[in-house]
Amino acid sequence: MGIVNWATGQQALGQLFYEAVKAHHPFLYRSILDVGCGYGIAAACMCALGERMTLIDVSQSVVDGQRHRWRHNRQVAVACSTIHSMGGSYDLIYYFLSFHHVADIMAELSKIRSLLAQDGELVICEMSPNCEAPFHQNDIVPHDGFASGHLSAILQGNGFRVAQVEELATLRKDGVDYGIYVIRSFVETL
Repeated sequence: MGIVNWATGQQALGQLFYEAVKAHHPFLYRSILDVGCGYGIAAACMCALGERMTLIDVSQSVVDGQRHRWRHNRQVAVACSTIHSMGGSYDLIYYFLSFHHVADIMAELSKIRSLLAQDGELVICEMSPNCEAPFHQNDIVPHDGFASGHLSAILQGNGFRVAQVEELATLRKDGVDYGIYVIRSFVETL
C-alpha cells in the first residue's frame, strides 16, 4: 500500500481499484454500473472487466464529458441520473470515492439490492474520515468518508454480507493523508 498524490496520481488510484476488483473476479462481468462516475477515474480501467458498463452521475457537465470520452465505445452507456431511476440487473455495482455523497444511505442500499443480479456484488471504494481536514474542505457533502468498520456495519445492517475489506492506498491531497479502502459485499441470502 503506497501513497498516491491526488493532484498527479488519480489514474494510479483507478488502476489500484481495478486490480483489487479483478483479483477476486478474474472473468468478465456481463454488466457493470458505476454510480457517481465523476471524471471516470475508475471507469477508464473498469471497462476492461465488463461486457457492458453504465456510468451515471448527477452532474450534467460530468456526464457530457463522459459521453464525449466514450462516444466510440458501444459497450459503455452514460446517463445523467441517480441510481433510483435505474432499472435492469447488474453483476457489479461500484462506487469509486462517491459513496460519501449519498444522503439517504438506507434508500440507496435498498435500490442496490433490487438492481443486483443473483450473486452480483457491490464494491465500494471509500476514504476514511479525517476530522482535522475533511477531503472536500468547504464543499457540502453528506459524509466526510466512513471508517471501514462503520461502513461494513451499515452494509450488514441493510441486507449485505461483507466478503472482504482491503486497504488500498493512502491518498495525499494538499499535504493531508486519507486512507482509501475497498469493501466487497453481496446481498445476504437466507
